[in-house]
Amino acid sequence: MTTLEHIASILDHHGISHTRLTPEMLLTGFATGRYRDANGRAGVPICVSVQEGGAYVRLEVPWAYKAPAGHPHQAAALQALLIAAGRSKMLRFCLDPEDGEVRASICLPLMDAELGARQFLRALTAIPDLLDGHDALIRAALETGRVEPPPADAAGLLDALQALAALAGGSSRPPAKPGPATFTVNGGAPRGGTLPPGIN
Repeated sequence: MTTLEHIASILDHHGISHTRLTPEMLLTGFATGRYRDANGRAGVPICVSVQEGGAYVRLEVPWAYKAPAGHPHQAAALQALLIAAGRSKMLRFCLDPEDGEVRASICLPLMDAELGARQFLRALTAIPDLLDGHDALIRAALETGRVEPPPADAAGLLDALQALAALAGGSSRPPAKPGPATFTVNGGAPRGGTLPPGIN
């Protein structure tokens, strides 16, 4: 059974600073390269909680972005968030329709297993890296209303969307021919967190 104390011990062992916010949640964070929070800081706060008696561990970035109802580019922002989530193995976004808060999160289902250090650190370090990788797409959608995936991804993404539309009956165009699809980010650089030294 995974507890918050177990997670705190993993963070302590790897020299990652953290603070207990509530009995059910702790806070840590990482510096970022491109991503800026609402106050313009180059960093991302990450709240970690254990849910349902240790069956799930949730890592969440509150107020990663803001897209309230009535925002002139909310539809484009939601499209960009959907594209970013679709390109990520773990990262998801959630919009609070009342205040426009967009949270970025990773949920680790454990059920009856205990959380391993490698699994947790992989998820934890993926968050700032993935936000860095998708920030330009999301921020452009929020600020200009344009959703422009990087050129290397556009052709493969367009084919995939057209195939989905055809399967759903939304287009008379036939689905794309079967074959390998290639999606890259930042000119082909692999995305994902970097584990601290000594974690393989």
